[in-house]
Amino acid sequence: MSESNQTPETTTSAPVAAEQPVVNAAQPTTKKGYGGWWVALVLLLAIGAAGWLGYAKWWPHHQQQLAAMTAQQQQTAASMSQFEQQLSALEGRIAQQVNQSTAALEQAVRNQLRQQQQQLDNYHMAVKSVQAELANLDLSQEAHWRIFEARNLTDRAAMKLWIEHDIAAAIAFLKLALSHLTALDNPAHFAVREALVSDIARLEQLPQQQVSAASLALIGIRAQLAEQDWQQSVTQPNAGTDPSSDNTWLSNLQRSMATLFSQFIQVQRHDQAVAPMLEQAYFNVLQQRVLLQLQLAQQAALHNSQTLYEANLDEAIHLLQHVASVINNTDLAASIGQLQQLRQQQLRPAYPAQLEAQRQLERLAQQLGQGG
Repeated sequence: MSESNQTPETTTSAPVAAEQPVVNAAQPTTKKGYGGWWVALVLLLAIGAAGWLGYAKWWPHHQQQLAAMTAQQQQTAASMSQFEQQLSALEGRIAQQVNQSTAALEQAVRNQLRQQQQQLDNYHMAVKSVQAELANLDLSQEAHWRIFEARNLTDRAAMKLWIEHDIAAAIAFLKLALSHLTALDNPAHFAVREALVSDIARLEQLPQQQVSAASLALIGIRAQLAEQDWQQSVTQPNAGTDPSSDNTWLSNLQRSMATLFSQFIQVQRHDQAVAPMLEQAYFNVLQQRVLLQLQLAQQAALHNSQTLYEANLDEAIHLLQHVASVINNTDLAASIGQLQQLRQQQLRPAYPAQLEAQRQLERLAQQLGQGG
């Protein structure tokens, strides 16, 4: 019994003894756990405070940047819209101008075509009127009308020849006058018809006008002279030696030195008294005077003024001959020769003093007037 009573006590006391250290060990563990939570809470508060401070400072600046970018985008969009409007307005103005120009051109073409059609209608009406008048005339009246018409056509041919200098038109009028007399087929008009044939042959044998050829030739000569550089001729040392006769390195060096020397110093040999060289400005003035005389000669040629044409060419040739005697330029001799040939040209051919048929038709028309 005693053993059985001791055993449970021992058994009971053993767990109690074992639990005491456990209770004592759990107290420090609980204190360490609360300390870690406090540290985490402090860290969270610090992080939250730093985040709030960063948000409070960064967010307004971010909002300002967004507002500036938005304003810049709006300004860019407004500029693009303005540019598009200007471009559209410019396209509209250009299209309007093109349409106006096209309409004006079309209107001008229509007006010109209308005028030409009106002229054609007038010509047709005139021809029909003449045909009607000829149908109402008898043979004698038709003969009178054709003779008077031939005289008028001959007078117009003379005006075209001596006033307008249009040889082709004068020949056309004379041929038309001859056709009227040929239609009459009257032996009494044989002398007048022969005179018309002779006048037509003389006008057809006249040479062509030389106005265009002379003007183009003067333009070419003037361009050549304008490109030339006129300078007074000087005598180069050893100019008469032939470079091919002595082709050694020493002679080549001497020629090179002489050429280089002549570019900086001009040497002129005189057998008589030494005279100063002319200034370059003098040659420039002469060149401009020659070019002016050629331009005046060209204008005179275009205006069919033979006298002014020859006078200006004479002055230009005289100036070029003077310059050629002072400077050494072979191109001037060729230009002088060309100008002398142009000086001999006649701008327009020599017209006959009078038309033989004109005088005879006038006499015939007077006879018909007296007889009527």
